[in-house]
Amino acid sequence: NRSATYYVYLDSELPVGTIKNASGTTLTKEYTNGAFSYSATDSGSGINYLQYKKPSSTTWTSYTSGTSISASSANGTYQFRAVDKAGNISATKSITLDSSKPTMTLYSETTSVSSGYKSTAKYIRAMAADSGSGVKTIYVKKPDASSYIEYTSGTQLTADGAYSFYCVDNVGNTSQTYTISMDHTKPTLTSSVGGFGKTLQDGFTVTASDNFSSVTLYYKTPNSASFVASTTSSVVFSKTTVNGTYAFYAVDGYGNKSDTYYMYMSIDAPEATIVKS
Repeated sequence: NRSATYYVYLDSELPVGTIKNASGTTLTKEYTNGAFSYSATDSGSGINYLQYKKPSSTTWTSYTSGTSISASSANGTYQFRAVDKAGNISATKSITLDSSKPTMTLYSETTSVSSGYKSTAKYIRAMAADSGSGVKTIYVKKPDASSYIEYTSGTQLTADGAYSFYCVDNVGNTSQTYTISMDHTKPTLTSSVGGFGKTLQDGFTVTASDNFSSVTLYYKTPNSASFVASTTSSVVFSKTTVNGTYAFYAVDGYGNKSDTYYMYMSIDAPEATIVKS
């Protein structure tokens, strides 16, 4: 008597999984900032089911082949695997979604400051951070420059003027633009008579200027107890003003204050004479 013939299919080959972007290109890098999906093939018994783990999850859940995970999904690492009909489990494929922009911190010397800050410190610097794929490159546009160049994180910059920074992470997310400006230079005061400390018998003009920012001119007349701010960057005194000491100083938009300068008015009053006709 002869039994029936029995068959068993031997399948010791693992399924092979692939992660692709929205256009169908296989993703080989660790990070992405766009939509992606997972699929698997098996040369033996065929795929039985797919599973994946979401970021912060500790359990595998069912996944439908090719289902798109959008760029607006939770950032973090997604893991995938496939199981064939013989029970073979594929190697785990993983990819980290990073759709968040990197951030930057500006410093006035060692003090962190907000974007747009006006500094009078010895130097400014910038640092970048990214919680996902990491910072790839930082860029800076220096004063009077028309384009950005690469910047090494934390490098001290000392030249007066306006700076702009931005950074890019390893998947191409670009930060916002951060700005900071710096001015170490005191405002300059000039007079129409070629200097200060003079005793004058005629009127004069004092003008304040600054190499980088706006400037406010302050002055005190002989009859004043305190300084007042001029509404313009120049102030004019005619020869009909009161005799005495005039004092001047200027403050720029960064708080830099000039030295105080003085001018002295000593104008003789005209003498009237009555002449008999």
